[in-house]
Parts: sequence; C-alpha cells; structure tokens
Amino acid sequence: MIFTGNFDTTCRMYDRRSNRDEAIFEDPFDSSFYCIEYDGLYGVLCGAKYHRRVNLYDIRMPNTYQQLYFPRRSKKARNQSSPVYSIACDNRYLFIATDQNIRVFDFKENCAESRDYRNIFDDKRVFRTLL
Repeated sequence: MIFTGNFDTTCRMYDRRSNRDEAIFEDPFDSSFYCIEYDGLYGVLCGAKYHRRVNLYDIRMPNTYQQLYFPRRSKKARNQSSPVYSIACDNRYLFIATDQNIRVFDFKENCAESRDYRNIFDDKRVFRTLL
C-alpha cells in the first residue's frame, strides 16, 4: 500500500498488487494535503494546507473523515492559516508541526489538550520533562 497526498484535495491509498486506487479520502474544505501519517492499522492522518488542521480517516470508511483536529492558536501568531508540514502519532500523542510551532495533543490527559512547544529551549523545566 502507498498513501499519497495530492494538491487536488485528496489522499489516495494505492495498492501495488492491483495497480489501482483502493480508497480516496477527500478533504471536506477543499484543501490540499501537505503530509500523511499512517498508523499501520486503520487510521490515516492528513495535514491540511490551511488553518493548522489535521484530518483523521479510517481506511475502512473512505468516504468521510472521522475527526478533525485544530490546534489552539497562539495569541502572538500572525499567520492564522499555517499549513501542517509534519505530523507524527502513536496511541497517546499527536505531534503537529507548523511554520510557527509544534503542537502536541495528549489523549490520556485533559481531553486531548494541545500544548505549544515553540519556546521549548527557553524553558529548561519543560525541556527536562521531554527528555
């Protein structure tokens, strides 16, 4: 299986054995995808071009998204429509990297609270907890 993010507002799951697209995931707001993360089972995360948005799709249900994640905006942020350049996830955390900061969703505490790690090296206390 190969997952591709396209500028035509779709993410495609291509199967090399059958040489065709097995599933097509469309963005509900007509935005292209910058990055993709696959969890190895059923979940596909796609980072959108606008508004720091991450879409969660289930490969068993390709016609609709399951969840949308909007990291909280920084009060000092000038560009409110930043793309998501990179995402990573496991069963507890979702890391979202934009052009202004890194946001971390912790799904085990505080109902997926989003934290800003933009000034991580300025705050040595936070840096020690991440190590």
